[in-house]
Amino acid sequence: MTTPRIVFVPGQNPKPEPGRHKQMLWRCLLEGIRRVDTHVFHQLRAQPEIFCLADWNADFYPDQPAAEPPQAAIDAFLRTPVSQAPADQVQRSNRRMMLMFGLGDMFPGLARRIPDPEIKNTLLEALRYFENHEGRAEQARAHFRRVVLGALESRGPLLVIGHSLGAVIAFDGLWESSHLYSDAWKVDVFMSLGSPLGSRFVRRRRLGAGQTDVARYPTGIRRWVNIAADGDHIALNRRMGQHYQRMLELGLVKNITDHCSGVQNTFVDDEGWNPHRSYGYLCSPVTGGEIVAWLREQDE
Repeated sequence: MTTPRIVFVPGQNPKPEPGRHKQMLWRCLLEGIRRVDTHVFHQLRAQPEIFCLADWNADFYPDQPAAEPPQAAIDAFLRTPVSQAPADQVQRSNRRMMLMFGLGDMFPGLARRIPDPEIKNTLLEALRYFENHEGRAEQARAHFRRVVLGALESRGPLLVIGHSLGAVIAFDGLWESSHLYSDAWKVDVFMSLGSPLGSRFVRRRRLGAGQTDVARYPTGIRRWVNIAADGDHIALNRRMGQHYQRMLELGLVKNITDHCSGVQNTFVDDEGWNPHRSYGYLCSPVTGGEIVAWLREQDE
């Protein structure tokens, strides 16, 4: 009997110690599923081995300590009923943040002059990844590859979830498996959360960007599900079906589904509302619904 596997690839910045980080992510993923289907929730809760964490961050940030886990914020968030993101904050975030991130996307040389520290850090860290400082990008993808190869040993269907820069690392890793290692993995679903894969900055720099047609893209993805929350300015140019239409035309992916309107990420921590946090994305009924649909496919 084969067992499904879910590989989660976190975004940038140092993360909590992997064991604690995995536990918090797992709790949030289960909550997203519970909000959609309690039967599947109880089934999945008894199989924690399904969830695998590609914790590349420690290798990428070797001189920085592990982050303090936002345990209290997550506990409070999980106790809170599903709610709506504050409309006024969404509008302000969309106008101001999209403008600054858009400028940085078009003119990367301006990244260091952007006044917003979060957007500046996002662009500079992405640039550091693409420039492969001290081979750290290669190390991140190698770590992702080891985790996926371990997950594939179950011989079950594979769901890869990449959050933020983690979606870029996963996409690059899938490209490598297709064109450098010649062992193209069969990924049942590739799910990108709050991903910048649609941005001009990323599209011009990701692996394969300089190639043509099939050589330009990963070849082993069956379905791509992209989820971008309202107010998440990191998910710039969020319609992957538009920006990666060529993958559909070449038959490299069966379909690309974009959830990028009306998606709520209401996670709140000590710094306030943050529609980009992975914990909020995993708790979303949209994310949970896609995972439930994927799991149900395995029972058919």
